[in-house]
Amino acid sequence: MIDNAGRIAIAKFPSSKYDEWDVAAWEGVALDLARQAGIRVPTSDVIRVADRNVLVVDRFDREGDRRIGYVSAITMLEASDGEQGSYLDIASVIEQQSPQATDDLHELWRRVAFSILISNTDDHLRNHGFLHAGGTAWSLSPAFDLNPDPQPGSKHLRTAIDGTETAASVRILMSVAPLFRLNERAAARVLAEVLTATRRWREIAAACDVPQTEVDRMAWAFEHPETELAQDITGG
Repeated sequence: MIDNAGRIAIAKFPSSKYDEWDVAAWEGVALDLARQAGIRVPTSDVIRVADRNVLVVDRFDREGDRRIGYVSAITMLEASDGEQGSYLDIASVIEQQSPQATDDLHELWRRVAFSILISNTDDHLRNHGFLHAGGTAWSLSPAFDLNPDPQPGSKHLRTAIDGTETAASVRILMSVAPLFRLNERAAARVLAEVLTATRRWREIAAACDVPQTEVDRMAWAFEHPETELAQDITGG
């Protein structure tokens, strides 16, 4: 579709059959929070269509009429559908392929921190991607498909933080920081920046006109033991 600014965009419609909460609205909130957390995300907006929220997201694989090559992490890793993979695997691709490897590694680690703090458990390999950067080079694409999960209890990511562990754990995240070219002090600073942004979730949800009942229901996605641990680590 073409959005109101004349840009090529994707419209994500709700599913009355599968959605248990207002997925479009909360993905819009998550994208706004990610942007504030220093994560590159496409321009997006939530609009009302037939009394339901629809998320409109700009295509980041376009520059005007020019198409930019895009591949998912599952393709870059030569993995199969349903294969777990790990962020260390994605980091290895960045080391080999990205012309801005340090920046991309730092951002990938920041995105994992964000997923943990908002309970984004939809981070499978198809929801990470790369844009063609010329020749044989590929750089990390903007983040997309960020969906907070309000189910109570501990969370597991779809992509392992280290080689095998999928627990959404700040401690595991901190332990792998050197593999993303972040020392302990730099990692704590990034974590603090993400925490500062995600703490605003109620404010951003209100600005997006999310009903209070939905806000109350979503609390566990943002306020949980890993949030408290991040506060302890960063002194926040």
